[in-house]
Amino acid sequence: MRIVPIRLSLSNVYLVVDERPILVDAGGPKDGKQITAALAKEGVQLTDLALIVLTHGHADHAGAARDLHEWSGAPVVLHAADAHMAAAGHNDPLHPVGLEAWMVLPFVNFPFPPFMPDIVVERPLDLRSFGVEGTLLPWA
Repeated sequence: MRIVPIRLSLSNVYLVVDERPILVDAGGPKDGKQITAALAKEGVQLTDLALIVLTHGHADHAGAARDLHEWSGAPVVLHAADAHMAAAGHNDPLHPVGLEAWMVLPFVNFPFPPFMPDIVVERPLDLRSFGVEGTLLPWA
C-alpha cells in the first residue's frame, strides 16, 4: 500500500494506492482539476478510483466531491452525521475557538456544489471490496 499526500490551498487530500486506488477527501470546490492533475502524476486516472472517502462534510474537505464523483464514477462515502451538509452544500455554523480559528474562518466557510453521498456510514466499512486492505472507522 502506498499513501500519497496531495497538498491543496486549504487542505490536503490523500491518494491511497493498493489493489485499486481510493481518494481520501475532495478538497474545496475549485480543487477538482488540481486533484485530477496530481493523480495523473501518480499514474492514476479519475476513472481508476474505486472510492472517494470524505473525512467530514466541511467545504474544504468535501467541496469538490460532486465534480470528482461525476468525473470518476467512484462512489462517495460520508458519515451520516455530515450527510446533511453535503446535501445542503454548505457547512453547519462554525464556532471557532481561539484567535487562529477566527482568522481562518472566512477561508473555510463557503458554499460548495451539493451532493448526496453514495454510501452513508455509521459503522466500520470493510474496504477490501474496493481494493484496499483496510477498514474505514467512522467517527461522529
